Amino acid sequence: MNDKQNSKSMFEAYGDLADEINTPILIAGRNLQHENQMDDTIADICAKLEPNKNCRLLELGCNIGMLLNPLSSLVASCVGLDHHKLVGFFRDSGTPENVALLEGEWPTTKVEGSFDRILVYDVLHLVPDAGTALKFIEACYDILEPGGRLLIGDLPNKDMHKRYQSTEFGQKVAADYDAAREKERANITNESQQRTAILSDALFDNYMDDAFIFSVLGSARKSGLHAFTLPQPDTLPFCFSREDILIARPR
Repeated sequence: MNDKQNSKSMFEAYGDLADEINTPILIAGRNLQHENQMDDTIADICAKLEPNKNCRLLELGCNIGMLLNPLSSLVASCVGLDHHKLVGFFRDSGTPENVALLEGEWPTTKVEGSFDRILVYDVLHLVPDAGTALKFIEACYDILEPGGRLLIGDLPNKDMHKRYQSTEFGQKVAADYDAAREKERANITNESQQRTAILSDALFDNYMDDAFIFSVLGSARKSGLHAFTLPQPDTLPFCFSREDILIARPR
């Protein structure tokens, strides 16, 4: 068995983050410099997902609730699903009355009923391979209500990243980002460094490229759903190398 096969999954590694560090933005998979961009991220999600007070919302990979918590005020009820350590951190922080939390990994762990809105954000690339990721998405189809929306957000497309890095602008932004990350990691005792060490032992292979994005669109459309790729506004952390997929069930 090779080293990768001996590695823990990203699902388990993110659970360990909730055990070993305390800064919410780092547990959620973002960097310290992204904390002031969370409001813009939530605004973009709302523009695409269009939550309303009649909606039942499901977030798969809810982490510690940095998205689900604010979104909960815009819908009738919510369900969040994730690793038991992350859900425990979320629960201990206090959850709104209309939020129910489930422990487990989708789609092995099932949820009851159907949903008007489903959110999968900054999660799908942590699934171990393209085939499993497509099954993850397709498992959402059966629980999406007529007129419902599924947003698969923040997809790190390798081909999109290459196109961006080939430009002078992209190279400058990447250099500025790397400099900020180096500054964040400067103190080996800080939580940014600790998070990097925890995640470095996990199984991770970003298989996402144009072909994978097209396969998701094809899967949804063959299943009788609408499917679109959507850009991110330039106020989001990785906007030039990531994109979103919106899937909608016709009424």
